[in-house]
Amino acid sequence: KSELYERIRQWYESTSWLFYESKTKRIIRATPSPFSYADAIFGTENNNGHLADKVFLNCKNKKLRAKTIERILLCILENRRFPYDLKNRMLHNLYNRNSYEKTWNYIISVACSIFKKYQIDYQMKEEVNEVLDTNIQTRSYLYGRLLATYEKLELDVINNRNSDNKNRRPTNAERFWNAFTRMPAKTLLTLEDKLKPYKDMLLKINNKAFIYYDRIIQDIMCKLRESENYEQEKNRALDEDFIFGYYAQKQEFYTKKENTDASE
Repeated sequence: KSELYERIRQWYESTSWLFYESKTKRIIRATPSPFSYADAIFGTENNNGHLADKVFLNCKNKKLRAKTIERILLCILENRRFPYDLKNRMLHNLYNRNSYEKTWNYIISVACSIFKKYQIDYQMKEEVNEVLDTNIQTRSYLYGRLLATYEKLELDVINNRNSDNKNRRPTNAERFWNAFTRMPAKTLLTLEDKLKPYKDMLLKINNKAFIYYDRIIQDIMCKLRESENYEQEKNRALDEDFIFGYYAQKQEFYTKKENTDASE
């Protein structure tokens, strides 16, 4: 009994992540159930659920869903490593951002939970957390931070011009997400060109914000160019570190804003 308890405890510690709870409207630390993992990995969005905006994910293939749940239960009960193919499928799903119009933030958190477990199991990492770590300089993590910065910069300009967030158009970071994850350096040139008008507008309406984002972008770009084998690998598809960098940088932006608002 004590061995079983210890295995379950280890599972929950190594897969916990931050999730938005719609009922209480707050951020909680949780681990998705095996059912939730199966639906996130192999499911598609539909309008019959109870998550954000009454949309949720469901795996329509019942045999596949049952088999996936069984595999994950064995990971918990027998202390097995998270299946490599399921981790890769989740990463492949995240390349296709347009497939998750309503559940994107939820999918990101589920994916981070899976990738955290994967890195602990296969890369022997002792800890993987949500907080931005500027000491991490893997190319995927840096590219993730960069895309989050581009997204936030453009959103600041859009929100300044139009307060109605419900009907806003996708940012360029969202539109080029798929291409960026597969060929980051090449897509970056297009993104920079698309973002130039927004940088110019931000410079006019909020000079301090422009300087803040520009410093972050320049710092990340310098670290990328200094990374080993940058030229040879700059267009290689990004791995799961990309999601950690993207998530952590977004959290940093919004946490900082909340703290500033509270101080004011």
